[in-house]
Amino acid sequence: MLTRITKLPFTSDVVIIDNEISNDISPLWRTYEGIPHQVGILFKDTLRQYIFDGGDEQQFKRSILRILNELPQPFLALNNDFERGNFLGYLDKEYLINDIRWKKGKGTSKDLMFNEIEDNQIRFRMLLFPNVINGTEIEQAFKDKRFDDILDHNHNCLIKEYAIWLETCRRFKINPDVPQQVDAKW
Repeated sequence: MLTRITKLPFTSDVVIIDNEISNDISPLWRTYEGIPHQVGILFKDTLRQYIFDGGDEQQFKRSILRILNELPQPFLALNNDFERGNFLGYLDKEYLINDIRWKKGKGTSKDLMFNEIEDNQIRFRMLLFPNVINGTEIEQAFKDKRFDDILDHNHNCLIKEYAIWLETCRRFKINPDVPQQVDAKW
């Protein structure tokens, strides 16, 4: 297991998670069939990323279970059904994961929502890696063992998700330090 730890210039009292899977679950999108060989966690002033780089997969699973079980729930994610399904299918463990979006449905991708945030966008844009691969390239990056590309992509996802969480809190007038479910409009 490779680990990347990045100190952040801000602190989050909520746990934001984002998985990258190494297999294709389309066209049916059975999230429980996704293999989260990369798990990213943004919490406190740290972004922690774990990636399976070969070897003992059972040890990787045990390590991810231990790490997740030490964190306060509920977790937050942009697409909570994806992460919840991945963990249930791969780790055989269900976690409480709330969605962070202020709206759902068409036009609510991570990048579209992030680009709507004018005040937070400037603050967080400087923390993003330039020229990262997109989500459709992750499976091939795993096959090619381009782990830095996967980790850079996941880093950007977590930074954007934190910015989206803050914007959701601003729009709903809720405390960003309390991980609650947002009743977003569909």
